Amino acid sequence: MQAVSADALAGCFVNATRREAAAAVPPFPLAEYHWETMEFLGWRDQKDRTRAYLVVEVDGVLRGAVLRPTYTPGVHGVCALCRDVTELAGVRMFSARRAGDAGRSGNSVATLIHEDFRCSEYARRLPTPMEGALDPELFSSQRVEALLKRSTGFMRRVIG
Repeated sequence: MQAVSADALAGCFVNATRREAAAAVPPFPLAEYHWETMEFLGWRDQKDRTRAYLVVEVDGVLRGAVLRPTYTPGVHGVCALCRDVTELAGVRMFSARRAGDAGRSGNSVATLIHEDFRCSEYARRLPTPMEGALDPELFSSQRVEALLKRSTGFMRRVIG
């Protein structure tokens, strides 16, 4: 992922009001992120835990979505973005209002995502012996590519 500026971040949300976009402040300064090892930027709102944000490059254009987490304590699942099988706790259903008229009509899309949004890190982990220990670099590169495809695909569904 390319480094993101504050101005680009503020203007990228496809399903947010101006007020919601202005409230989308990442937990760390943008200069502190390791952009070269990230397929997307995601975070939970520090002031309003009923909001989260996902920012992905789609066809070279930065696109963001406001997400709403569901609250189902004690549920484990597989994240639909990274599909990591070792980090099953902390996966939540997140819904996103669709962009444009569809969203204003109440339509939304949803998927399971790690609530810490560390999917890029999980995709780059060493494989278990059953997953591909013979070629760990190939394993990681395939998982990173798949994560990028799935995160972009989810954003395309939000955009409509």
